[in-house]
Amino acid sequence: AHKARILCLDFKKDGSTLASGDDRGQVLMHAVEKAAKYPRLKHEGDVLCLSFAPDASYLASGESLFGKGVLTIRRPRNTDVDGTMSEFVVDKSFTCEGKILCLSSSHPMGELIAIGGPKCGVCVRNVEDGNIRLLEHESATGKDGVNSVAFSRDASRIACGVGCSIVVRSIKTGDIITMLRHDESTNGIFSLDFSPCGTMLASGDDNCCETIRKFSSPTVSATFHHPKKCQSPAFSPVISAHFARS
Repeated sequence: AHKARILCLDFKKDGSTLASGDDRGQVLMHAVEKAAKYPRLKHEGDVLCLSFAPDASYLASGESLFGKGVLTIRRPRNTDVDGTMSEFVVDKSFTCEGKILCLSSSHPMGELIAIGGPKCGVCVRNVEDGNIRLLEHESATGKDGVNSVAFSRDASRIACGVGCSIVVRSIKTGDIITMLRHDESTNGIFSLDFSPCGTMLASGDDNCCETIRKFSSPTVSATFHHPKKCQSPAFSPVISAHFARS
C-alpha cells in the first residue's frame, strides 16, 4: 500500500494490472483479479503521471525533481507464464524544463510518447530511439501551461490542453488541425480523451465542467457539471458511453 498521496493511475490495456504513483516517488503495481507480487518502482521525485504502452512493452512515468521534469521508460525484464511482470528495468530517461504534468502513449503499438508541462510545452518522441517528432514550446493560444495531452487512437493526431483551449495537431506535419475553447474563466484543461472512432473528444477543466464534442467542430455535443475539478474523463473502448471522475 502507498504511504503517501496518490497522484496518478493507469491501467494496463488488458485491464489486468493497475499502476499507481505517489508524491514520495513510489510506483506500485496492483493485480486486478488475482494475488500477485509486483515490483515497487522507486523514483527520486514526485510521480505525477503514468502510462502503460498499448502493447504493455513498457511503463512510462513522469516525475518532478528539483525543478526539472524526468521521463523514464521501464520495460519488463521477466514475465511469468501467467503474465505477471516480475521485474522492471530502466530502458531510457529524458529530462526537460519544469514539471511533467501529463503523458500519453500512442496507439496501436506505443511507438510514440508525448509529455506536456507548463515549461516544457508539448514534446512527442519516438520511444525506440528517443528522437523528437514534434516539439512545441510556444503556446498556440498565447497562454502558457500545457496541462493535458492525448493521442487519437490511430496516433495521427494529438490534442493538448493549453490554458482554456484545446489544440489538435497533426503528428506527421505538426500543423494545427483545429482549436477548441472552453469558457474564458477556465484556467486549465486537465484531461483529454479521444473516442475509439477518433471523431469525438472529451475534456475536463478546473471549472468542474466536462465537455464532449466532435474534435473537428466547435459545437458542444454534451456538457456535464461536477462538484469538483474534472480530472479524468475517458471513453469506453467498446461502446459510445464514457466515464468521468472528478
